[in-house]
Amino acid sequence: MNLKKCILCFITLISITVSYAQTITYSASNKSLPDVLHDLEQISTYRFSYNSNIIQADKTVTVTFHNATIEACMSKILSNNYNYSIVGNQIIITE
Repeated sequence: MNLKKCILCFITLISITVSYAQTITYSASNKSLPDVLHDLEQISTYRFSYNSNIIQADKTVTVTFHNATIEACMSKILSNNYNYSIVGNQIIITE
């Protein structure tokens, strides 16, 4: 019985690790930053939180990612104009 519990815990830990180690493949050309963030929510397990007053809706982004980490995506999308922190699958964007 203890072996079954141990195996179940191990499988759970592996699946949690895999879900946070996902890679992203995505491409956008001259798309608004909020639209890009929305697209990333649709293709990943990540969710974005930000104040709509600080994210410029008219700012367009052109990006291409192939098997990129979320950190690489965020660095390129935000171009050092914003800060972000990742808490689980939540990404909080600030000025």
